[in-house]
Amino acid sequence: MNKMKSNLRVVFLFLEYLKSDAFNNPVDMDNLTYTYQNGNTNSNRLMRVEDSTSVYDNNGFQNGNSGTDDYAYDANGNMTEDKNKGITNITYNYLNLPQQITFADGNTIEYLYNALGVKLQKELMEGNNIKRVDYLDGFQYVGGMLNFFPTEEGYVRATSITDDPADPQLVFNYVYNYTDHLGNIRLSYTKDPATNELKIMEENNYYPFGLRHKVYGSVLKQDYLKEEEANGNGNEARPGIVIESPYNYKYNGKEFQDELGLNLYDYGFRNYDPALGRWMNMDPLAENYFSYSSYVYVRNNPVLRVDKLGMWDVTVHLYNDRKQQGYGIAIVTDRNGKEVYRFIVRAEGAAGRDRMQRNSDTPLGVYDIPDDNPWITGGSRQSYGPNARLNMSPESGEIVDSGRDQIRIHGGRQEVYNKKTKKWEAVSNPQLKKTFGCLRTYDSDMVTFKQITDNLQANDSEEIPGQVTIIDDLEKRVTPASDDNTVEVEITYQVPAAELEYWQHFVNNLLNMNNNNNENGGQ
Repeated sequence: MNKMKSNLRVVFLFLEYLKSDAFNNPVDMDNLTYTYQNGNTNSNRLMRVEDSTSVYDNNGFQNGNSGTDDYAYDANGNMTEDKNKGITNITYNYLNLPQQITFADGNTIEYLYNALGVKLQKELMEGNNIKRVDYLDGFQYVGGMLNFFPTEEGYVRATSITDDPADPQLVFNYVYNYTDHLGNIRLSYTKDPATNELKIMEENNYYPFGLRHKVYGSVLKQDYLKEEEANGNGNEARPGIVIESPYNYKYNGKEFQDELGLNLYDYGFRNYDPALGRWMNMDPLAENYFSYSSYVYVRNNPVLRVDKLGMWDVTVHLYNDRKQQGYGIAIVTDRNGKEVYRFIVRAEGAAGRDRMQRNSDTPLGVYDIPDDNPWITGGSRQSYGPNARLNMSPESGEIVDSGRDQIRIHGGRQEVYNKKTKKWEAVSNPQLKKTFGCLRTYDSDMVTFKQITDNLQANDSEEIPGQVTIIDDLEKRVTPASDDNTVEVEITYQVPAAELEYWQHFVNNLLNMNNNNNENGGQ
């Protein structure tokens, strides 16, 4: 779903058994062709989608417009028009969050946020009818009346037995959610207070990018309803079959906004269309992920990934010519993009400068840090040092083109083994030796690096490992002066002006270090 060449198509092929097939055979639900801005050559902005199978099915993507562009965008890249859904205009606030969505029939959806971008209210205007939903730290109100609030295992449904907002006389019942490894809510169930039997409230199954399967089997949606006096005392709420429920959290545990055919998931700072597998508005941290399209969902890997509010990442700044300068700097940022640590690395490979060859300089590119296994222990202490090393999986760039793998950030070669004491002892003047393609740093930095990221995750449930981006945005030029006995060194830094002073001191120190440290080394 990144920008495609003009002779390529992006195709989703979903199969579903449809009653219209006389032989009960599976038929295509969606077979989509994506057209991008500027003739598919240099843009990630989707302009048009065509579905070649919609004649047989009205599920999945709804092709409401043909022959002309479906989408328009503002200067920031946020979608402002969707003709397939009848959306004529979307206005955004300073955080690139939608403020008002206007449909061709005059209906609107308006949103209210606090200063940090947290949604406080949603107001749906359909004809002369107005529906207002208020959000308060998980507590959700409709028309001023509490509907539910979340628990660790699901939610508590609040049901009015009077239908009077002034005197609702709420009855509370627990509903439990069964979720999968991605946080998708697959099953919601409760205990009928009258019979003490378990009741399934709703069942959901999903295609990889979040589109829900068509309901099948005998499970129909249920919700707590006021008990009729003829069936009891009228002072209880019991599960009953409904068309819709106020609790609409499903894929990844996010709120599905289906009002007026909007059909978008609210992820907090962005809105996601599961029929297309794309975002409709920009990522507030897009500059930290410049190697990916801002519209692509979880790097096109929804089976293993879920979009969190943010991840801690590492950006490694290097020189292109490692022979001239084999050192660089690694900067660690939290999920909000704030720098939390920086340290020196060496990216000079023992086998030479050709980054396409094993054991040579560290390849540029983007590496994933596995969520469930970010750190590796064990192995040669002499090569890797006494600490864990950062696990990195190739995703794009030179590292993929080269076919290399097992690139890590680690320490090592800064200790000697004392045979008398049978202990490893730190050398008095540790140096960063060359590697076999990895990034080496000081053992003390590896300790601090892991402690900081461990603390990030321990203190913030939304903080998870993200990615390592290795780039060569440092540049050094050496120009001989007229005097043969002197060498004039001119430094050019492609870094923000606010950090220029720091980088000047840093690189000048590295120049001295590089002149005094030309040894080879192991891993």
